[in-house]
Amino acid sequence: MIMRLGVASFLVSANFVWFSFSAFAAEDRDIVKFGIWETRDSNSFDHMDRAATIVQISQKTTPARPRRTAEAKIVGVSVPTDSSDGPSTSYDTASWSQEFPIRDADKIGIGYIVEPEPFHRIWSEADFVMHDHMYLAAGVPDPRRANITYRFSEPAKIAEVLIVQHNNGIGQIEGFVGNDEMNMHSIGLANSTLGANLPLKDHTFTEGYRDLFKFERDGVGKVFRIVITKTPLPNGYALYRAYPRNGDHRPYEALRTE
Repeated sequence: MIMRLGVASFLVSANFVWFSFSAFAAEDRDIVKFGIWETRDSNSFDHMDRAATIVQISQKTTPARPRRTAEAKIVGVSVPTDSSDGPSTSYDTASWSQEFPIRDADKIGIGYIVEPEPFHRIWSEADFVMHDHMYLAAGVPDPRRANITYRFSEPAKIAEVLIVQHNNGIGQIEGFVGNDEMNMHSIGLANSTLGANLPLKDHTFTEGYRDLFKFERDGVGKVFRIVITKTPLPNGYALYRAYPRNGDHRPYEALRTE
């Protein structure tokens, strides 16, 4: 079975000294020090070796960094079952939900959506987390499939989402928050930084473009859902990563074992 694991920065090498699921701002520096490891070509790592150590690293006890009291952590992420019809980490492993900390390195699937980019990353199809072609109209994906749900350990304030785009990526999303999936309310629409009404065409985005989607208003809850409402390509989209962030532009980290 082909494992589309990418460079799993849940772990990446023996020199790794701090495990973090933080993402970085679109306007910030290109390299964020989530961990320290030897500089080398990312393609030289063996994917299976990386995956095999994910569970060990994610569960390893490390010295605690000072952090805010009761800081919300991502404890789960999911997409609808069979919501991708093309190659992606969720489709390839049939792993449509992931709880954190990670227990099974072979079933990360959609969990890669909150994995931060490592050094020297060149994005490719192997890094897609969602990839679908089921649409209601040109540029309007089926919302029953095109949605992502994040669950938090504590109520989280949601203000924006950083999306790492495929060149046929996402133009607009709507955000919903609440304390359970049956009681959620909209925090409005958020558009790509390239514009609110992107023309329908192929290859709108630069591969790996860090696109910041800011909602009309903030929302607080233990559950956050993104619904993809528009894409520039009339009949398909893919994305690499999507990071919920708070009003201070800080991304939420996935829970790990202390």
